[in-house]
Amino acid sequence: MAGARTEVVELGGKKVLLINGRIVQRRADVERRIERLDGAIKERLPAFRARLDARKLLEKAWERVDQRIETLKAVKAQLEAQVGQLDD
Repeated sequence: MAGARTEVVELGGKKVLLINGRIVQRRADVERRIERLDGAIKERLPAFRARLDARKLLEKAWERVDQRIETLKAVKAQLEAQVGQLDD
């Protein structure tokens, strides 16, 4: 409905909401729509955003672990290359 043209008109002696000149919604329909939008605004979309944020954090954590693995591999390779030069 974002960008939809809405207006209150009288139809059959009752005021209804006309959307884009063709969709008619009565008061009860509009109130249910408002409740659904409120639920999306307050609950569903913030929860979805939190999951996305958690996913980003997880991806960053994986990157840090991968970097740490590469660092440890390099240290291990260096030690393996030098261990043979040491006295018992």
